[in-house]
Amino acid sequence: DYVAAALAANKDIEVARARLREARAASLSARSALLPALNASGTYTDFSLSEQNPNLPPGLAPLEGEVYETGFDASYELDIFGGNRRRAEAGRLRREAAEALLEDASISIAAEVVRAIVELRGAQRRLEVAAANAVLQADTLELVESRVASGLAPELDFLNARAQLAATRSALPVFEAAVRGSSLRLATLSARPAERVVADFTDSQPIPEAAAGPEPGLRGEVLRQRPDVRAAERQLAAATADIGIATAAFYPRFTLSGTFGWQAIESGDLFTSATGTDALLGAVSLPLFAGGERRAALDAANARQTASLARYEQAVLLAIEESERALTDWSRSRQSRDELEQAARSSAEAADIARRLYDSGLADFLSVLDADRRRLEAEDALALRQTEVSVNLVAVYKALGAES
Repeated sequence: DYVAAALAANKDIEVARARLREARAASLSARSALLPALNASGTYTDFSLSEQNPNLPPGLAPLEGEVYETGFDASYELDIFGGNRRRAEAGRLRREAAEALLEDASISIAAEVVRAIVELRGAQRRLEVAAANAVLQADTLELVESRVASGLAPELDFLNARAQLAATRSALPVFEAAVRGSSLRLATLSARPAERVVADFTDSQPIPEAAAGPEPGLRGEVLRQRPDVRAAERQLAAATADIGIATAAFYPRFTLSGTFGWQAIESGDLFTSATGTDALLGAVSLPLFAGGERRAALDAANARQTASLARYEQAVLLAIEESERALTDWSRSRQSRDELEQAARSSAEAADIARRLYDSGLADFLSVLDADRRRLEAEDALALRQTEVSVNLVAVYKALGAES
């Protein structure tokens, strides 16, 4: 729900959609050059000629009247050297690049939303761990206080227990601030009020976790899945097509045009065989001299193609680096999480044993303090690592193009 809201409201997505509409319009405009142009026209003329006009032959009549004309005219450029085909190809390729960039922006925004939710749940979990340990330490403080009052324990145990409880409680505002910060981030991404986000996430839930990870596949498949790489490849292809456009400008242009219509001095005579007119024209335009303009345009197209090639190669290298790094980070964080789960269980058992031994007078209070501290550290580290595992998994899907 929050991903859908972010995709609908995010301004980067809105910009990408607008650029896609622009690219589609430009592609349609370029493709239209491959088709004939057809126009319809109609004119009405009411004329009056001067009788003193020396250019009029004797006996010309009438000296005034009306003329009705209507008809069609068409023109078509014979794309012998492929300039218009390359122009249409470049337009299509840039449209496809814009589509890939919109997909890339959508994946990035979706990843940011999921990451914000994971971090919010992680902060809530760390807050729960600290709060639960604070409750246990408060119980321990009461026990120590009663033992000190009964003369069964030194006052130093009470001071140590109170200091540890205060230290644990001091972390609670920090985790509360982290929960609030993640809520505000999620509100910004989804364009929703922060109060609604807080209400939606008031009830603490487990940190989101996937049962199974993605299948990375072959390196070539990863590159085809990533929209940013596809966009760079389409832009490179479009820049290559631009070279064809600039090259075609050195060659002649051949155009066919024709008209067909009717001309009459009485409107009722229009569309009869006697008033029909037609003409067919073939034209050729040969470029001779333009002060080096065409050569400069070709050089510029070649330079743009070189730059596009470098951007494409860089996109490929970054895609490989990001995907392999993300997979490595995710795998290693999972291994670390598994070890921390064991450490958290063992620390909890050790803390319970230490407290029972202390209650029985078989251990000093320092062992209780040390066991409680280790349990808090292990449980907090586990919550942090669980968050990291899910965040790294988000990075994996993003690096793989979110298709695996």
